Amino acid sequence: MEKTSAKANFLYNIVYQVLLMITPLITAPYLARVVGSSGVGIFSYTNTIACNFAVFGLLGLNNYGNRIIAQKRDNPDELNRVFSGIFYLQIFISLFVNIAYGIYIFAFVKENIVVSLFQFITVLSVMINFNWAFWGLEKFKITVTRNLIIKFVTLACTFIFVRSIHDLPIYTLIICAGTFFGNAALLRPLFQQIKLVKVPISDVLEHLKPNLILFVPILAMTIDRSLDKIMLGCMSSYSEVGYFESADKIIALSLGCITALGQVMLPKASNLIQNGQAKESSRLLSKSLRFSTLFVSALLFGIIGVANNFVTIFFGKAFLPCTSVLMLLAPNLLVLAWTYTLKAQYLIPRGKDIPFIISTFAGLCVNGILCLLLIPILHAQGAAISTILAECFSAFIIIRYANNEINIKEELRVVAPYLSIGMIMMLIVFGVGNIVSAGALALVIQVIVGGISFVVLCFAWMIISKDKLLIEIYNLVIRFTHKFIWNKKSVEEA
Repeated sequence: MEKTSAKANFLYNIVYQVLLMITPLITAPYLARVVGSSGVGIFSYTNTIACNFAVFGLLGLNNYGNRIIAQKRDNPDELNRVFSGIFYLQIFISLFVNIAYGIYIFAFVKENIVVSLFQFITVLSVMINFNWAFWGLEKFKITVTRNLIIKFVTLACTFIFVRSIHDLPIYTLIICAGTFFGNAALLRPLFQQIKLVKVPISDVLEHLKPNLILFVPILAMTIDRSLDKIMLGCMSSYSEVGYFESADKIIALSLGCITALGQVMLPKASNLIQNGQAKESSRLLSKSLRFSTLFVSALLFGIIGVANNFVTIFFGKAFLPCTSVLMLLAPNLLVLAWTYTLKAQYLIPRGKDIPFIISTFAGLCVNGILCLLLIPILHAQGAAISTILAECFSAFIIIRYANNEINIKEELRVVAPYLSIGMIMMLIVFGVGNIVSAGALALVIQVIVGGISFVVLCFAWMIISKDKLLIEIYNLVIRFTHKFIWNKKSVEEA
């Protein structure tokens, strides 16, 4: 089977992760002004509930399926057998999930019924969501290219058909249908890679227990991420949900690069460990931690520096309460970067599922308690504070487990200067904001000055400290240029 380098897969998966969120991010300023914070909140609230149902359809396949396909991909017969067993299990479970969501709508939904009905498509799309198989095969380019067209279509349809808050059901239909057809478009290339074969029921059931083990922390994470929005909707207002959702959307997009890195390195780490190369896996983990810290340092402090100007321009003055929420959520980038990297490259590939479960449930409990205490008083800000404190608690547990095999103190020592550089950049951005007047031009100037100062200071430190990360970044840029620019140019010339 043809192999693609981890660096190329990383670049492909960055594109994929951005694509998953690019449509709502591009449409966010438009929707903020057309449907308002209440409309954004209604969509977020109903979508969150639908996604909570949908997660039961996939169970732990994004991690388990990814891992086992990566382990079996060098043996075609075994690969077909394992995939077929998981395929039938996913279809069977998804049927029950769809029935359960239908019961929920007709028994419990009393308002926004049409929007909730269209969210049914999100739950249905899980039945044909086999991204985990492509990830395990390290075929990220296929998922990117197929979903690219779907995302552009949903983007265009949003601007054409959504004109007021009365069109919120239409917007919901556009987004949910885009998800469904995006998954459907991948079916043909999937069955060109893997054959679906007949397997006994025992081959189906053998995947249930390990899948459920990995599903437990995924369920906890899903509830944890949706808890804030659901509790805000119940204990505050849809407008507060809209403020939190808008800020969280910016954080999620910023984290897309780290998510991409984790999904690329999970199958890579699993395959290395399967072949007895645990030391190489640990070396790649250390490199990933350093790269992710460098990346999020710029984003974290950059977001705080431009938050006020950014929210006003991007969402409009009606979303000004979102500014403080965004600044409170920004530190979560660093915490999530470390926890996601450690989970994807250390806990899951090594089969350390119990620490994964413990850390996730601990974070969920902390978040739930703090939300109950803070949301009635601070509303969306309370939800943001609860989220960051819960993630910090979860990260502490994971780091304690990982410290047995990885020198966390050494990793922190290496990355500390980049966090300091990020703080310096933030102060520079604040200073620029005080000098130039508010507006789109001022925001552009802040971003340019902040970006240049961060890059210059980082490269200066790398040269002084002889940090090997500089060589890795240089090699990544050279390979990317050669693969995606020079090769393309050569083909055109030919």
